[in-house]
Amino acid sequence: MYMVAGQEYKTSNELAISLSHAVREIVDEYNRQWEIQRIPKIVRKKFNEWHYDHADVLIRGMKDLVICRSFSTMEEKLNAVLELNNALLLMTLLDAEKTL
Repeated sequence: MYMVAGQEYKTSNELAISLSHAVREIVDEYNRQWEIQRIPKIVRKKFNEWHYDHADVLIRGMKDLVICRSFSTMEEKLNAVLELNNALLLMTLLDAEKTL
């Protein structure tokens, strides 16, 4: 059993799936917000061209990190996921720069 942010997960696979859903929800939400804010479609499309692969790398990486047996504790796994998330944040900023 894994406990993360007050949520219990029976397996590491269940946690990995939950994390990947969270990332996809974030991507969907910022796309909705940009549409509401009337960010031009061409800008959104260009950003998503740069960024989609990077978000996909994060999702696959999180799944791999949570399921792998290289880390002895869940804390180590979550730490690795957070490091991967930090890398994606930097990539997001670079993607936004390329879009402009």
